[in-house]
Amino acid sequence: MKRFIAILLVAASCLVACQTKPSSDTVPTSPSNITTTKPTTPGKKPVVKQDYSHLFAPEERFGNVKVNELSADGTYVSGNYTRVDGATVQKYPRLTNLPTLYLDFPDGKDLSSVQHGVYTEATYTFVDEYVEHSYYNLPLQIKGRGNYSWSFAQKPYAIKLGEKADFLGMGAAKKWTLITVGSDKSMMHNYLTQKMAAAMGLRGTCENEYVDVVVNGEYKGTWVLTEKIQIHEERIDVPDEIGVLFEIEMVYRHSCDFCIVLYEDRWNHDNSVHLRLKTYKGTDIEDMDIRQREAARAELQPFFDKITAAMTDSRVTVKKLSKYIDVDSFVNWYLLNEMTRNYDSKFVTSCYCFINEDGKLYMGPVWDFDTCYGIQTPDTDGYWVSQAPWYTWLLDCPEFFTLTMERWTELQDSGLLESFYNSIGQTAERIAQSEKLNHTLYPVSELRNDSFEGSVKFFQDWLTARLEWMDSEFYIEADQPTVAPPPAVTTTTVTTTKRPPRYPKS
Repeated sequence: MKRFIAILLVAASCLVACQTKPSSDTVPTSPSNITTTKPTTPGKKPVVKQDYSHLFAPEERFGNVKVNELSADGTYVSGNYTRVDGATVQKYPRLTNLPTLYLDFPDGKDLSSVQHGVYTEATYTFVDEYVEHSYYNLPLQIKGRGNYSWSFAQKPYAIKLGEKADFLGMGAAKKWTLITVGSDKSMMHNYLTQKMAAAMGLRGTCENEYVDVVVNGEYKGTWVLTEKIQIHEERIDVPDEIGVLFEIEMVYRHSCDFCIVLYEDRWNHDNSVHLRLKTYKGTDIEDMDIRQREAARAELQPFFDKITAAMTDSRVTVKKLSKYIDVDSFVNWYLLNEMTRNYDSKFVTSCYCFINEDGKLYMGPVWDFDTCYGIQTPDTDGYWVSQAPWYTWLLDCPEFFTLTMERWTELQDSGLLESFYNSIGQTAERIAQSEKLNHTLYPVSELRNDSFEGSVKFFQDWLTARLEWMDSEFYIEADQPTVAPPPAVTTTTVTTTKRPPRYPKS
């Protein structure tokens, strides 16, 4: 498919002033041996690629006492700096090369006793390779979470610890989630996409790691232990008195009288899009009464009205947009979700944004990729996210579209996308022991694949084709300028070979 190029014929000096560049602390611009250029004239300098495979694997942790090798004699210092005896450590071995999470329920209860949205008391033991990174016999509460995924045999859960724990160096916190791999038989979609988001520099991206889960002494499967999306010093690090967190969702998925209107569909109200307030200046929505919620909505609605007005202005520039939004986060969020062809990223559900201390709106953290990569939307060609309200307007702005091209070229030339692809095979090898245990309980039964190996190959093949399409649309060739020279006349002209599908406007 022929590349779609947005060319805005304006004075070069004005365009340079209006553009915002990707943050210097995001991959791939940080390694010193990478050179990339944003070609405003034909020709590109040579690029040195970097191996980013370490970004898609857990950080190596060191210790003095290995869990599966110690003696029952003596006592040892655990992850929360309390002493644990050797007999207890031996009672909770690590099942595979992955961490193991033990859950013990009282009074004959087990995981099947846990209800959706209702906390159940239990105790947990978290076992990593070394005792120093492990936690023993501590209290927690666990409840069911998710929407459609709650119908799976292997369900998702939210957990709240009695006291903060720093699992695997992800940062000390009380609230965590157990993400199911029930609909993704490669077991990698959520795990690797969160890693990719972090590598791209999307702020507040949730860290994660695989865990084998044992309940009352019985193995129950493999989950992805993931940070909860929240305003928190170890998650979205925004001061409580400033930070506001939203979930973007279509109206048909919720009932909400105090939601903020993002887009109103005149013909089908169910397709309208709201911003659901999750946290407001240090207070979770569940802890706010109706009066407080309505006051917050009334305060925030004008801010989003200004964003919509800026995006729908036919004369919009990136400079004008950057008064209200962090443009880099909007670019990165778009490219990641377009690459994965995330069904929900049309602002159906599970799309998050937050107000930062600079007063601007940031896209992210990203969430929920289990049915991406060809599972729910099998085609590898074509625009997808461009049908979401904000993005249909943003992609009509030639400057914004140019930024998406420049950023995609940067990600491709640096080697980050290649490392992401390679991480599929590397991760499959790392989780091989756990995968066999998990799929004994939850057999692979996807429409297109009847084995783990088949699911992995489908993931790789689909991603290869999708990356080729993304390159055809966004990659800047050596002889392809992203910005035209100054025009001979003052008339603004936009030249394209095609446009992405447009979201209906009110």
